[in-house]
Amino acid sequence: MTDDRGTLGRRSFLKASAAGSATFAAALESLRAEQAKEGETAARDARPIRIAIIGCGNMGCGDLAQALKAPGVCLQAACDVWPPNLEAGLAIGRDEVTAKHFPDERILKYYQGIYGGRSEKDRAEALKVAKAAKGYADYREMLEKAKDVEAVIVATPLHTHCEIASACIKAGRHVYCEKMMAKTIEECHSLGKLARDSGLVVQFGHQQHWNVWYTLGNKLIHNDKICGPITHVRAWWNRNGSWLRAVSEEDVKLIDATKCGYKDVNQLRNWRLFWETSGGLMAELACHQIDIVNWYLAGVPTAVVGMGGLDFHKSDWGGDVFDNVQCIFEYPGGVKLTYQSISTNSYDGQGEQFMGPEGTVIVSRKGGFIYREPKTAALGWQQHAKTTKNAKGQTVIAMKAGSSPGLLGGANKQKGQAIKGDDKKGGDKEKDPYHDYRLALGDWADCIREKRQPAANWEMALRAAVPCIMANEAMRKKAYVEIGAELYTV
Repeated sequence: MTDDRGTLGRRSFLKASAAGSATFAAALESLRAEQAKEGETAARDARPIRIAIIGCGNMGCGDLAQALKAPGVCLQAACDVWPPNLEAGLAIGRDEVTAKHFPDERILKYYQGIYGGRSEKDRAEALKVAKAAKGYADYREMLEKAKDVEAVIVATPLHTHCEIASACIKAGRHVYCEKMMAKTIEECHSLGKLARDSGLVVQFGHQQHWNVWYTLGNKLIHNDKICGPITHVRAWWNRNGSWLRAVSEEDVKLIDATKCGYKDVNQLRNWRLFWETSGGLMAELACHQIDIVNWYLAGVPTAVVGMGGLDFHKSDWGGDVFDNVQCIFEYPGGVKLTYQSISTNSYDGQGEQFMGPEGTVIVSRKGGFIYREPKTAALGWQQHAKTTKNAKGQTVIAMKAGSSPGLLGGANKQKGQAIKGDDKKGGDKEKDPYHDYRLALGDWADCIREKRQPAANWEMALRAAVPCIMANEAMRKKAYVEIGAELYTV
């Protein structure tokens, strides 16, 4: 998994550990203690769940590693058309990752010792299953032969999500499917209907709902009315780099990509760069942020206008998706969301800014802060909060999530997620930037055990996917595009 998820305002953003709301800190501390106790019991009693993974690339391997940190989860099978990926996925499950699989030392360390937080007995059982796990190049063969697989992680290229996730559901397997839900609205509707009617646990990769900063930001906006009514939203994801993966002569010889549905090995390895297989920046990045805005506003966009282009990476990408996008979405009540994602400058990283007549809440995956309008009366707890100055000299309040952010998140109460180190001051968020992935995948396993539906279900995924698909259409047409209510229903 690459660590390319930028932080908000790298040069000016306040450290996540800075002081903030005493009220919320106390509430979160109480919740942390309660859930830690529940987690200890769940870790002892967790029913084993045998999973498979289809798609062992960067995203898939990252999801697999986080899933295997949860008590009781065991890797029964792995599938990928690209042989090195398949080998890496199996190595993660067997806890046998080497530099051969991940040459980058930092990434290698991330994947080593993934069972460290599980009990010795639980770890031994998981390794026993993983040692016997089989690898497959064809997901259909895997679904047919791996009879003991109860649930499947689907982390394949976007254009295959609907086909593969649908096949898993029809085979009676619970599913964790990476975002975006599917490539087209028709596919989203098809997959959504299948998930709805199946009775299975079908969760999608919108892990921000398990991120403590986003949960706290939502509380500050709705409970403390920091902004008053939200009138404008700004979201951005700026990076300075390329999606391009080098393809060597040896790579070309590994497989016949045409038998896997690709034009050649380059398209297989660089599927994100082609409209035929990808949804571009809107699908890969904006989808997460649209989901957050929908959550905070309790609504969905009704129209979008935008402009994008392949203007700076045309010569090196060799594909046709946009390398920069700028969109404006309209929500009910006249609320506007201005969105930007670029690939030529990383300043400001990633974040979402919610504005209203009373103040502003800015949040990202790594933290957040509050700005109150000068005319606005002080909050009841504001005197207890540590304040500082931002780059413009304005007084801001750092958001504080309590001493351990690891046990808060999601619409459902999280259980069974207490892992060694979470009870220490600051938790393990800084050492493990993918903590919310761990909670999301752990909760998926708990949903399966407890026969309950996940927070990030098909409806949430559909509401995030539709605006992104329509935004791409608006940018291609350079037009104002309405998003009818019927597009959000199946």
